[in-house]
Amino acid sequence: MPRKKSREHTTIWTFLLHPAVWFMVATGLLIYVATSQWQQHRSHLLVDSHYAIDKSNIRVNPPAPDWLDRPLKSVVNELGNSQSSLLDPYIVPDTHDYLANLPWIRNVNLVEKSLQGIDIELQYRQPVAFVELDRHTAVPVDQDGKIFDRKLLNETQFRVMRQNLMRISLRRLNRRSNAIVPWQTWPDARVPLATQLCNYLQPVGKDLELFRVVSYDLPDPNSAPRLQVWTRDGTVVIWGSAPGIELAGEASAQEKILAIRKFVADNGPLSKFNRRNALDIDVTTGEIVLVKSTRVAEVEKFRKTLLK
Repeated sequence: MPRKKSREHTTIWTFLLHPAVWFMVATGLLIYVATSQWQQHRSHLLVDSHYAIDKSNIRVNPPAPDWLDRPLKSVVNELGNSQSSLLDPYIVPDTHDYLANLPWIRNVNLVEKSLQGIDIELQYRQPVAFVELDRHTAVPVDQDGKIFDRKLLNETQFRVMRQNLMRISLRRLNRRSNAIVPWQTWPDARVPLATQLCNYLQPVGKDLELFRVVSYDLPDPNSAPRLQVWTRDGTVVIWGSAPGIELAGEASAQEKILAIRKFVADNGPLSKFNRRNALDIDVTTGEIVLVKSTRVAEVEKFRKTLLK
């Protein structure tokens, strides 16, 4: 029996003297001491000016576009005047959540703190097109089809954007004012798909004279609309589906752009093939196919309702 007790004692001491046990004990003690010290001195450290957050140590990238300059400065001032501390363990998640709830911020890519301050990386919502309501009214929308707040744009900014951004024209679009709510996705599902195409065409639109995305398809929850792209003078390019949701056998958006570029290189500007030729340019397969225009009278009637 004594031998058995001796072996038990040896096992216990072997366990207690194992380096891993001492490491866990030491780590636990350090955590306990650090926590106790933090709780004891927390109130003093959080108001220490050395760790204070103010607008001078809040760095935001990329810089905001002109129309968001004032709102962003207001946000930075608010964060800087919040009497927060870099030592506050909740400052990063709280700042992230605050920014993510601002309607004009599309995504918060980074909120990171250091002894030098807070670094923030943002993706802003930006108008990519104007939805035409009638010959006199157009509403800016962003890359997700959300209705951009007109109040953020001064008259000059609004006029310049309306001259340079693409237009979206949809048959039987809901034009009621109660459907146009800033920062809400347009209730017509065709609008977000059209803005996807406008966003994709932004880098090449001017070069290829592509100006207006059009859909004659009525809203249908069971199918995506077939889209056309018009030049300013009336040439019709039959595009097909919005980028990324092409049908089986349909060319990708990149293949369609390449086909249009080759057509322009071989035949000159798209404006050469305007409505007077009664020909539309079909690029849905990735190859140029000239087809006889259909519904000419209906198209002309629709065209008269659009902005110049």
